[in-house]
Parts: sequence; structure tokens; C-alpha cells
Amino acid sequence: MKGNLRKILVIFLGTIIALELKSNIYATTSFDVSRKSLKIYEKFDISQIITTDSKDNLKYTISDSSVADISEDGIIFTKGLGEFSVTVTDGTMSDTCNFSSGYYVGIDVSSFNGEVEWDKVKNQGIDFAMIRSSLGWYDEELDKEEEYDFQFDKQFLNNLKGASENNMSFGIYHFCLATNAEEAEQEAIYVLNALNEYGKEYKENMTLPIAYDIEGADRANLGMKKVTEIAIAFCNKIYEAGYTPIIYSNRDFFTNYLDLDKLNALAYNYWYASPKDEPDFSEKITIADTKLSPIMWQYTFEGSVDGADNDQGNVDMDIMYMNDRVKVEVIDNGQVVDIIGANKNGAIDYIPQYAKEGYIYNGIEDKDGNLINEEYKFNEDSKVSINYTKIPITSLILNTTELNFSEEKEQYIVISSVLPDTAVLDGEDIMYSSDNEDIATVDENGKVIPVSNGSCNIVCKLKSNPEVQAVCKIKVHFGLIIGDLDNSGAVNSDDAAIALDLYRYGNATDEDILIGDIDENGIINSDDAALILDIYRYGK
Repeated sequence: MKGNLRKILVIFLGTIIALELKSNIYATTSFDVSRKSLKIYEKFDISQIITTDSKDNLKYTISDSSVADISEDGIIFTKGLGEFSVTVTDGTMSDTCNFSSGYYVGIDVSSFNGEVEWDKVKNQGIDFAMIRSSLGWYDEELDKEEEYDFQFDKQFLNNLKGASENNMSFGIYHFCLATNAEEAEQEAIYVLNALNEYGKEYKENMTLPIAYDIEGADRANLGMKKVTEIAIAFCNKIYEAGYTPIIYSNRDFFTNYLDLDKLNALAYNYWYASPKDEPDFSEKITIADTKLSPIMWQYTFEGSVDGADNDQGNVDMDIMYMNDRVKVEVIDNGQVVDIIGANKNGAIDYIPQYAKEGYIYNGIEDKDGNLINEEYKFNEDSKVSINYTKIPITSLILNTTELNFSEEKEQYIVISSVLPDTAVLDGEDIMYSSDNEDIATVDENGKVIPVSNGSCNIVCKLKSNPEVQAVCKIKVHFGLIIGDLDNSGAVNSDDAAIALDLYRYGNATDEDILIGDIDENGIINSDDAALILDIYRYGK
């Protein structure tokens, strides 16, 4: 029987060990996405995109601390424009996620990319897409043998549908074939009709601009003046329809065939095609030798995104710069305690909430004392202060209401707590005073020094509000025995009789009260006489 029990126990323990080993072997830690875009001066809790069985054992490393930091508990704080990666490990497994700070990452697609699998694209962390809608326009004379939509992109509807259903931000673009301003206006009408006909179910989901793709030798042959007129005619028509137009082109066209001074005066923006073998995202790109930064940069024709690659295995990739950002430092007691981002000339990302024991939090304020709210605009790096109101103290509670001194040794009065219990004594000055310094003195720290036999009171007051006070009674009895009214060196029945006489005739001195007030009610009464008699009888 014992042998069978031993076998059962061994099998049971072996099963437990095996299960634990199995759970460790199959424990997983991985990112839910392969990349993510963050704003500059943004805090992001990386646990939002991690799946793990080992939450308490995770460690993080970051590839570029000049762009962002990460805390031990996985909070990313971005500091500048650029890219970085974070690797998470649980001790046995690790995974890496790529991040961009200050810009979004996107693709541009057309029928050349075939049927895009938008769910795959979205799951790879792609933020946006520019979708080709069309090229040229419909000429009623020249194209009368064709259907009106013959120059709509063959994947336009599928791409609008797929991007919308996968919550992908998108805009559209049209390829220019116009040779004059009138034809450019016809192209704008053609785009709008493509959107209204093909995209009527999805056009409300479009949050990005309509781009005009101007490039190629046929347009270059027209010269700068005419190309610029074409661009302006198209963009004006798009703007009048309630959409935001932008102009797409390359270095050659922006430099030699588009009058940027005229376009800038009309406040149009740009999508710049400038592929790089090793693109640098740490600074905003500028168009050719100008100081102009586009809102979008097409940085490669040879990117790769599963579900969007063309027959050659490539897809055009772009970035879109986020709004310029400013840094808002939160100050408390002269120290920076937090940093929050804000869009330049815009509101702070969020109104923070802080807590401090003994204080009511009112908000944050600028240097002029104005409270920051959702309407407050920041146009430069700024410092704000936390506004607290101290909870007023209504009562002081002492650790004792009486101190007895039988020898010349100082003691301290200690304020053990205050009321209300949400208030704190921190930073408050206490004033101490003795109502009889011949009996005892007190210093500014509450140290009481006995001087001579007798009783007095030490009063403790708040300097900021002297009406809030507490009193400690001081009794000094050097060489005296409590209850020994006849100073015989022992408590006896005579002391009880003296106490009774003092009670009857009310002629007790301060020293009599100090020695004979056994029940500590401030006078000598019959109760004290009875207590003295008990001490005599029972030796207590």
C-alpha cells in the first residue's frame, strides 16, 4: 500500500512539474503591430500594443535615445523627429516594434498595385494611403466613343472601399494630362465626378487632400508659366468644391516648372517626390534648394508592404508630417515634474490631473496666473505651474495634553496630527509660548525646559492662523512625591486629611494642587482625598 502511495505521489509531482515547464516553454511576449506613429512630446504606454504572459518580467531597450526614451514600466516619451525601435523581452522571448516620431507612414496606390489587401496593410501599422482616382478628363468630342469613366483608375472603387472598411486615413490623387488652365479645370471636375460617382458611399471618410500629380516631358514642354497656371486652375476648382488641394511633383518640376512664389501666395501645399536610398527622417525634408517643407514626402518607389506590393514586389511609400509641436514643461516648487506636448498655435494634448497630500488641485497656469484649458493656445515652448490650494487646518492634535517633570530634563511637545485629516502640517510654522516662564520655558521647536516646581500651560498656535491652537499642561515637581501634601516623604492618612481640608476651605496653593490633584482635574477635591487614602492603604 505504501509503495502504491509513493508511486501516486511521484506521478502527481511529475505532472505538476511538467505542466509548469510547459507553461514556461509556451509563454509568449510579442507586439500586436510591427510599427506605430507617435507625436513629438507624446507619452505612450507600450503595454497597449503588447501581448504577454509575463507582465511582471518585461524589460525594454530603445534603439535611439535622442528621439525617445522609455521607462522601466514601458512608458515611451518622444523628444524629437525621427525613427526608433523598441525591443521587449521577458527573459526567454523578445520582439521588436518600429516607431516614428513626428510623422505618419503611408503608401500611394493605383491599379498597378492590383487588388490591395487593406486588412494586411492596416495590420502592418501603415497610417494612411493616397489612392489614384483618375487621369486626364472626358472630352465630349474626342472621347465620345468611350464611357465617361474610361480614365477612372480601375481599382479606385475597391481601394476606397477597402481603406474605409479598415479605418485607414486616405486622400486621392489625379494624374495631370492638361495643356492649359481650361483643361485643368475639366480635370478637376473629372476628379470630383469620380469621387461623387464611384466614391459616394466612402467620400465622407476621406480626411486627406486631393493631390494633382504634375510631371513628365509633355508638361515640361509647356514652360513654367503655363504649368503654374494649370496647377492653380485645378487647385482652385478643388478648393471651391470644399476639398483641400495639394500639388505632387518631383525636384525637377518644383525647381524649373512651377512658380513656388505664386503657389505659396495662394497657400497651397506640396507632396514631394524625392526617393532616397537611405532616407533621413530626423529632419524635415525641403524641396530642392528652397526652405519649403512639404506636408508629404514620397521617399521611395521600392518599399514593401505585404498586401500592397505591385508585380515587381514594390510599393511607393510616403510620410506625412504631423503638426509642428511645442514643449510645455510643468513646474512645481521650481522643479520640472512633467512635460506635455501641444500643437504649435494649438491646445495642449490633455489637461493633466495631479494630486498632492493636503492640497486641492486647481489646474495648471501660465506665468501670468491664467489657468490652462482646452481653448488656451501655445505658440512656443512654454513653462506652466501647478496651482494648488492648501487645505486649511482647523485643529491641532498633540501627542499628549500634559507633561510631568520630576527632574531637570527637557521634553518635546509633538503635534501628532491635524484636522481635517485631509490637511497636512507640511510647511506650516508653529508658535510656542509659555504662560509662566518661571515654571517652564519652550523654544521654537517645541522643546520644554522645566524651571521650578509648579504648573503652567504651553500654547501651540499656527503662525498662519493663530486662532488654531492646542494647549499642553506642564507640571514640574522636582523632589516632590505626588500626594505627599505634608512633605513627610510618604503618602499617608494625614495627606488625605490635608487634601480634605484644602477641598473644604479652598485655600490650596499652586504647589498643593501640583502635589494633591491626583485625578488631574485642576483642583483638590474629595475625590483626590479618597485617592490619596487608597494610595496609603494599598501602596499604589
